[in-house]
Amino acid sequence: MPLNGTNHTVNVFDDSPYFKSLSDLDAWAKSPSNKLKGVMPYHSREVVEGVQAHNRGKLLVCHDYKGGYTESPSALSYTFNFWPYCDTFIYFSHHRITVPPSGWTNAAHRNGVRMLGTLIFESSGEEDCLRLLVGALPKCKTGPAIPHGDTSLPLSPHYAYLLAELAYQRGFDGYLLNFECPLRGRLEQTRILAAWISLLEIELKRRVGSHAEAIWYDSVVLTGDLRWQDRLNHYNLPFFIPSSGFFTNYTWPPHYPSLTAQYFISLDPTHLSRPKSLHNIFVGIDVWGRGSHGGGGFGCYKAISHIDPQFLGLSVALFGQAWTWESEQDKPGWTWDAWWTYERKLWLGPTNESEPITLPPPREGEPECPHGPFLPISSFFVRQPPPNPAALPFFTSFSPGVGRLWFVRGIKVMQTDDGWTDVDKNCSLGDLAWPRVALQWEHGEHEDALPELSSELCMTDAWLGGSSLQLTSSTPGSDAEDAFFRVSGCLFKH
Repeated sequence: MPLNGTNHTVNVFDDSPYFKSLSDLDAWAKSPSNKLKGVMPYHSREVVEGVQAHNRGKLLVCHDYKGGYTESPSALSYTFNFWPYCDTFIYFSHHRITVPPSGWTNAAHRNGVRMLGTLIFESSGEEDCLRLLVGALPKCKTGPAIPHGDTSLPLSPHYAYLLAELAYQRGFDGYLLNFECPLRGRLEQTRILAAWISLLEIELKRRVGSHAEAIWYDSVVLTGDLRWQDRLNHYNLPFFIPSSGFFTNYTWPPHYPSLTAQYFISLDPTHLSRPKSLHNIFVGIDVWGRGSHGGGGFGCYKAISHIDPQFLGLSVALFGQAWTWESEQDKPGWTWDAWWTYERKLWLGPTNESEPITLPPPREGEPECPHGPFLPISSFFVRQPPPNPAALPFFTSFSPGVGRLWFVRGIKVMQTDDGWTDVDKNCSLGDLAWPRVALQWEHGEHEDALPELSSELCMTDAWLGGSSLQLTSSTPGSDAEDAFFRVSGCLFKH
């Protein structure tokens, strides 16, 4: 089409939400494309004062939701709202290359969280898996090449460069590397793969920034066999060494996290390509409970207690956290508001502290492992502030990224029948407002009981956007002449 007096060709791969093969990625790279506008750059968080956060394990959330790309602009969809506890978020799907939607990337970056895409090779991906290492091969017009005595594989930086360029142009921060198909080249192919991971790391940090990550998922081992280990050991160490981090499979028995820690501590630091610590190892937990200790769901705390991010220092990789939505959405009486209550209960605990929590039954055949009462996921991690407002101005409209109406300066300008979802609008909901508003007397001057204050999201009234935070107060009356109270302060802890 004509544009400013020139011919402009639209590359159909410029805005592809994902790529089904490496050849699709090559086709994208053949036409000029520009960095996507409107994607917020990553800004790191400030160090939390008084907390040895650098010695504590971190939280990685892997968002595997119905194949990905399911957000509907004309319906209320799942969104994630616990960024202060999360350090890295992976947008996962079963396409060869998963590109996080820009709205998800903005929501993460707004809170100082890295956003990763996924590079995955499953049962049908063996040919592409080999192509990744040797590069895009030219088509031969004279027939197949004649083999020579040297059977070693070449190592090409081609796809390391393209994947880093893709991350730069779409504004995300790296990849989860999920190689779930056997490597027929055996040791030769795994050796080259480990070297290729180093190339990808270098290209990502060069093109995206020093914060970029390439995280290896526990899958194939050094022999080329597909054998999940459920922990770090000498079979998968060659892939951990060049990567930013290691994401274990989730079917481990209770003693495996401590074995992983012991194995890591036994390693000679000079053998690692860069300094690493226990928090670079993310121990997997499936929230659906498929083979996970504790049975997933509200039993996740049992698995996290063995990983022990606070004292042992291992990190947690939470897989399929949208279980709260998927497992409940077809049940009678399900609404977005019911889900939000259910979701908060898993992450923050119930609004009523005395409310009983139904836990999943122990896995069949698993030895008894005593645990205390339910603990919400957030209780295991440091609540992190968003980036410094001097670097990234802080703004919130108390939006979970969904709504039913839209307001501008308090005036309703849009109304929908089924609601809307726009993850780009997701912002802080007030980290001190849930599950119960944190109240205290000013300067600690009173010994009287604090008034009761509850919080909820209101989607029927707002100043800007689709929602507001509604606080409801209840306090006993008094006949004293000097009786008064004032609710003030902040709903955020920075």
